[in-house]
Amino acid sequence: PSSSTVTYGDSLPSFTATYTGYVNGDASPGIVTGTAVWSVGGSQSTSGNYIVGGHDVSYSSGLTSSLGYGFQDNAGSSSELTVNPKALTLGSFTANNKTYDGNTTVTGTGFDDDRIGSDVLSFDYTAAFEDKDAGTGKTVNYTGITISGGEDQGNYTLAAHTGIATATITPAALTVTANNHTKAYDGSAYSGGNGVSFSGFVGADNAGSLGGMLSYSGTSQGAKQTGTYTIVPEGYISSNYIINYVDGTLQITRNLNTGKIDNAINSLTSIQQAINGTQETTVRTDTGTGNSGGNFAMGPSAGSNSIDIFSMFKLIEDRRQ
Repeated sequence: PSSSTVTYGDSLPSFTATYTGYVNGDASPGIVTGTAVWSVGGSQSTSGNYIVGGHDVSYSSGLTSSLGYGFQDNAGSSSELTVNPKALTLGSFTANNKTYDGNTTVTGTGFDDDRIGSDVLSFDYTAAFEDKDAGTGKTVNYTGITISGGEDQGNYTLAAHTGIATATITPAALTVTANNHTKAYDGSAYSGGNGVSFSGFVGADNAGSLGGMLSYSGTSQGAKQTGTYTIVPEGYISSNYIINYVDGTLQITRNLNTGKIDNAINSLTSIQQAINGTQETTVRTDTGTGNSGGNFAMGPSAGSNSIDIFSMFKLIEDRRQ
């Protein structure tokens, strides 16, 4: 037969017979009729196609001659059929969405190809997001794609060794909690906060990975008097995190330094007696700063330098704030 070349998976060509061995000046055409049936030798793939390489094509049957010629294959001719590899085209690259984790790793990767039928192939490749940051429709790059195995890998080459998919990295959850703060009353207006704690950072991220600037609001700002107030953290921004803020508590307590504020009273017994009018007593009003506020008399015969009990209790309460 004549020699032919095909690409793996293509239909077999039509072979043309050539003849040798005529006698007495006989020549074809005319003396040979019929259609030659050819037999192709060599291995086939999983899908039933002749594998890449050379294949012997031999005559089987189908020819007759009115002059009594018989027909046989030319054993000296071989590899009349050459099969070349098919260029495999890849497509429909995939990748899973994920939550921000501080790296470019990707799962759920894969792709389709135009292999023939049930042929068995396997691939090696690397796939990664273009960068680690959160975003929608981000590029996932496939690189270094090779046909690494499978019974039929020898029948294919790759048309390209790269590919692109798209996937989304959604922001991670980050909680910012204001630290509580307790302070004794000192008459000054409260400002700022007591720092914050974080829960939810991934990888090597920390407060320095956030934009913006930490600030505080809430009823704590400007608070002076004893009581409980809210410390509201705010101000950070990030495309990689959804930030949830948790309020803290400011507690302004009474200043209970009794060594400085309670010298306004000599004893509860004396006060009670003064109230009952049974005894006069003198009360020293010490400011607690080393300066004496003066002496005041209490009782039935107290003079102009006296103080009533209501003023006294107000003075005590003022000292305790």
